[in-house]
Amino acid sequence: MGDRPRNSVHFRLSNLFIFINFTIFRVFGKQNVLMIVVDDLRPSLGCYGDPNAVTPNIDLLAKRGVLFTRAFAQQALCAPSRNSFLTGRRPDTLKLYDFYSYWRDTIGNFSTLPQHLKSHGYTTMSIGKVFHPEHHPLEKFDVPDNYKWSENVSYAAYNPWLDLRKRDDVKKLDLKFPFQKIPRYYAKLIIQSYYAAVTYVDDLIGLLLKQLAVYNIERFTTVVLISDHGWSLGEHGEWAKYSNFEVALRVPVIITIPQVTFDPWIESTYATKNFTLPQNSDCSPKLGCIENRYRKKGYVMSDAMIELVDIFPTIADLTNLPIPLCIDDRDYRHKYKSNSTSMSSNLCSEGVSFLPVIYATMYEKIIPWKKAVFSQYPRPGVVPTRNPNSDEPRLSEITIMGYTIRTKEYRYTAWASFNSSIVKTDWSTIIAEELYYHKFDVEENLNLSTIPEFSRIKNKLRNQLKNGWRKALPQRYKN
Repeated sequence: MGDRPRNSVHFRLSNLFIFINFTIFRVFGKQNVLMIVVDDLRPSLGCYGDPNAVTPNIDLLAKRGVLFTRAFAQQALCAPSRNSFLTGRRPDTLKLYDFYSYWRDTIGNFSTLPQHLKSHGYTTMSIGKVFHPEHHPLEKFDVPDNYKWSENVSYAAYNPWLDLRKRDDVKKLDLKFPFQKIPRYYAKLIIQSYYAAVTYVDDLIGLLLKQLAVYNIERFTTVVLISDHGWSLGEHGEWAKYSNFEVALRVPVIITIPQVTFDPWIESTYATKNFTLPQNSDCSPKLGCIENRYRKKGYVMSDAMIELVDIFPTIADLTNLPIPLCIDDRDYRHKYKSNSTSMSSNLCSEGVSFLPVIYATMYEKIIPWKKAVFSQYPRPGVVPTRNPNSDEPRLSEITIMGYTIRTKEYRYTAWASFNSSIVKTDWSTIIAEELYYHKFDVEENLNLSTIPEFSRIKNKLRNQLKNGWRKALPQRYKN
């Protein structure tokens, strides 16, 4: 280690990119919306309690808004995730699990979030896709405690981080595919580089946010900061995304709303939107209710479970342009309210607005909310392979679909047989299962799915997963 060139870290930093892109929705006389989407950003931020993070600008933003601690992507891959939250549809509806399919050609010409706002007078602008080692000395990093693959977890759950293996510097390590680990000293360099990239992105976000004040539009601008999915930094011996583990799916979500989450200290002609909180006298956590607001080091946090598919309806709600809930065509006519619409509709969402959660958080109220959130990831087979690519299989190569449900206490994942020719999952053939109890195992190291004492909760969660996202919604969206 001592004879490595001093600039080796800088070389590697220059080859690691975390991309940032942002979209501005603006119309005269209405609330502006600035949506910042950071690629591959896990909640490695100071405001989320990460002691290694140097993110002063994002932390300041978080102190002016609501920070969601349980936000999750629908799939830990860029294209499926972004298409999902920009259309408000889940991957199974778009039939998009890879980089190579296009839903408009095969599924439907759904309206996207920018299209929806543009059609109502908003001007929409998007910039992207758009690294500070001095803040991150190597000595402060180490590989995670769980830098190994769990013995009782199916290989179907493993992502062999093939994109990282394509790098020339990683090739020189001559690692045996697929399970030989990156040496610890090199793993620490990768982790250092990731944190340095996050700090650079934080600088860019700071420059962007300052312009809101420069142009005196801060008091009229809602800011939404999200990531498209998380990122593994050695947990379970994995790197990058491409999995159903918490670390790959959990994302930061921070929202600031003038006059609601912070006082801009300027007299405003804009009144706070009138809003009535749904009430439930029988509300309890068992019914999916949440006690939202709690403070930690000056941040207002919500532990409500949200998904990126909720972003579209939330922004639509914030701009007084709400969109209806998509309902399965088989159930639409006789089961659901008028605030929902058929799945085949051009404009509807499979997520729900979490604006009620924001208001409940700020007003310290308890409201009914989602019981669980749902994600998924495909595989071409159980054993990791280079070709077909286990991390990024094409639709025609997918033979297994891993579905995962996250509740307040548990994560349950089922790897089921998948027929790519008809794009359908066979729930009668479950190849592997995982069950993690987050109350004592936040790192998801101990798979409890084969332990008899947990069979009852496993079966319950399996049924919940098969029943899907609609059954987990608050009661006000049904009947």
